[in-house]
Amino acid sequence: SPGITLIEGSTLDAGLMEELVAQHQTIVHFASIVGVEKTISEPVITVENLEGTLNITRHLTSSHNVLFSSSADVYGVHSHIHDGPMGEDDLQVFEHSAINRWVYPKVKSLEENLVANSPASSAIVRVFNSYGPGMDFPHGKRVVPQFIDRLRHNQPLQISGNGRQLRSLCYYEDTVRGCLEALEHVSSGANGSVLTVNIGSDHAVEVVEIAQELVRHAVDLGLVSNPPPLEFGARLYSQDFDDSWSRTPDLGRAKAVLGFSPRVGLDDGLRRTLLYYREAFGPAAGSYTAANLQPEPVVRAL
Repeated sequence: SPGITLIEGSTLDAGLMEELVAQHQTIVHFASIVGVEKTISEPVITVENLEGTLNITRHLTSSHNVLFSSSADVYGVHSHIHDGPMGEDDLQVFEHSAINRWVYPKVKSLEENLVANSPASSAIVRVFNSYGPGMDFPHGKRVVPQFIDRLRHNQPLQISGNGRQLRSLCYYEDTVRGCLEALEHVSSGANGSVLTVNIGSDHAVEVVEIAQELVRHAVDLGLVSNPPPLEFGARLYSQDFDDSWSRTPDLGRAKAVLGFSPRVGLDDGLRRTLLYYREAFGPAAGSYTAANLQPEPVVRAL
């Protein structure tokens, strides 16, 4: 687009960040390491995210408006001590420091603090399980891209534990709209205002149900010819950690302050996502035979 100038650089470049912050009134900060395995295996690089955010926040003024993307991960294993959705003012609960899984959300939480304590007007959005076409392509890092990647290559869908942990998936169009509504809100308010808000869907489903619905749509759309098996208790990462926690947002603040509610239902969103892959790449090569199928599949309607 002729209206966009692309600058290839990094938030770790302090000089570049000082220059760009001075040139722009509105800053959208989505720069981050991505993927659970990468954050586990490279904790030092993950901590360097903090340096990048420092390079931005130290130059902010009261005339700046900032949108910062945080993560639902900052709540940690919240569901183990709280029975209900995660609210923005709830406690953040992590395992001990030898578990690298929690380096990323600890850093995100500190970045939130840097943004909130800057002179700028800021919207801190905690994104819950956004998904959609092309995400993490070509190597899936998060739950829906991982499942789709394995569907496309006719591999079993790998599930951590028994798959009963809850996730709330939000189609990317709703995620983007929620972020823009948050930025618009703080941009139109008083200087120095801070909004921390969950953006996602409050419709929680079990991970095994997500896998089953993807398989059902993939077969229906002809992306695969036969349902692949589900592999429970899979070792997905290089370090073990507690993956039995659930993640569902309390959207009360998003609804009250922004008027935000997700518009794309899970069934529609998953189907749109798989349609993209079918149109872009065609059916998966090869197929499963009846002997490969899960002996007692659990099929539950969402």
